[in-house]
Amino acid sequence: MNWILKFTIAAMMVFALAAAAQQTSTMPSVDEHMKFLTTQLDLTADQQAKLRPIVQRMQESAEKVTEDESLTSDARHEKLKALHEKALKEARGYLNPDQQQKLDSLEKNPHPDAH
Repeated sequence: MNWILKFTIAAMMVFALAAAAQQTSTMPSVDEHMKFLTTQLDLTADQQAKLRPIVQRMQESAEKVTEDESLTSDARHEKLKALHEKALKEARGYLNPDQQQKLDSLEKNPHPDAH
C-alpha cells in the first residue's frame, strides 16, 4: 500500500492528460496533480509550465502499466517505481533547494490529500 501512496505523489510530480468525465482510472488528473504540487511546493508559473509535461508523461506511462494485464503484480510495481523515480529526478531539476526539501518530506510522509 505504501508504494501506492508514493506512486500517487510521484504522479503528481510527473503528470498526464486531464481525466475525462467517463474515465474509470482512480489516478488524479494532471490538473489535480499540478494543483497539489503548486500548493505544497509553492511553484512559480514557470515551474508549473516545466513540471506539467513531466506529470503528463508520468501519468500516461503509469496508466499504460496499470492497464497492462500481462504484468504480474511485482512487475507492475517495479515499473511504476521506476517511472516514479525517473519523474522525481527530472522534476527535482526545476525545484529550488527549499522545494526539494518539501518534496523529500512529502515522499517520506505522504499527506492524505495527495490523492
